[in-house]
This record gives sequence, C-alpha cells and structure tokens, in this order.
Amino acid sequence: MLRTRLALAIAALWIVPATARALSITVAAPATVDAGAFVDVELHVLGAPELGDFAPPSVRAFDLDLTFDASLLAYAGVSFGPFLGSPGSESIVTASELSGVVDLKEVSLLSGSALDALQPRDFLLATLTFQALGAGDAQLELTQRDLADVAGSPLAVTGPSAANVAIVPEPATAVLLAGGLLVLAERRRTRRRPSRTEIRAQA
Repeated sequence: MLRTRLALAIAALWIVPATARALSITVAAPATVDAGAFVDVELHVLGAPELGDFAPPSVRAFDLDLTFDASLLAYAGVSFGPFLGSPGSESIVTASELSGVVDLKEVSLLSGSALDALQPRDFLLATLTFQALGAGDAQLELTQRDLADVAGSPLAVTGPSAANVAIVPEPATAVLLAGGLLVLAERRRTRRRPSRTEIRAQA
C-alpha cells in the first residue's frame, strides 16, 4: 500500500504541468578527503524566493538521482532529513544504488499545514555517505531533480547541482612515498660525490 502511494506521488511530478516557481539544490561535500576515509555529501534545497519560510509553498515529494564515480567512491548509505516528516512514519522513503547512481525518493504523508510549519526556506533533503577508494578527483552530480509542492505541482530546479571531491593518498602512504624519494635522492647524491682516491688522481 505504501509503495503504491509512493508511486502515485512520484508520478504526479510528471503528470501535473510545471509551474513558474523555481529553486535550486546544492550538493555540499568537502573539497578534499583522504583515501580510505568516509565522506558525507549533503543535498540542500535553497528555496528563496520561491518557497515559504515556515509558510506555503512547501515541498511534499522529491525524486533525485545522484551520479558519482564508482571507481573512486563507494556508496555506504543515506539518511533523510526531517523536513518532510519523520522518515518511515510520517514520510515514505526509498534509496537504491546501481552502477554509480543513487536513486532517492521521499513523499511526505503530512498535511500541507504541517509541512508549512516544518520547513524553512532552505533545508536539508538527505545526507549520503561514501567511502573514498583511491586518489583522484571524484565528481558528484544530480542528474535527476524532481520536486513537487503540497498540491503535487512540480517545482522547477535551476542552476548546477554538482560537487568535486579531491581524494588524496592516505597520510601514512604519503609519508612512505616521501621517505622513499628522499632515500633515492640521497643515493644519487652519494654516487655523484667523488672518492678521495679520485680526488688525488685528479690532483
């Protein structure tokens, strides 16, 4: 029954004609992270001036696809924000990952007035957790950004929704690498230094 209601609510994002209202979604992530570490990526709605500030209009549902580089990042999980209601009891949520794409859906079961009282103009939709697998520049981008208001009318999303995370080698690995380079440099310097015998012969 819940999955049927979720499917109907998400379908409304496509059936109802789009309105003129527009907002943006940011992908917030740290600029750098060590290989092997876990990194949190936050998805925020920035609703000014289209959404109300604890007033209508509010967001009832969203369907988002976050694309990431699966060779550099491994998806570890997600926690949904509280601003569409408590996930699982006051909202229906689903999350799945396949081939470098995380699909997130949430539909609120709260009344319009309850959502209006719950949501500021800017708020957190979800926090995704990834593990950095190896060194490199990992790009994350929302390739699907569907949101609906309390009436089921789609909310247009404008602007970019992407972030880049630079994954650097683990500190221990970097120290070992630097130590190895110093040893090689010392060996080369020692080889170039003439022996006392060579110095006397030259004299």
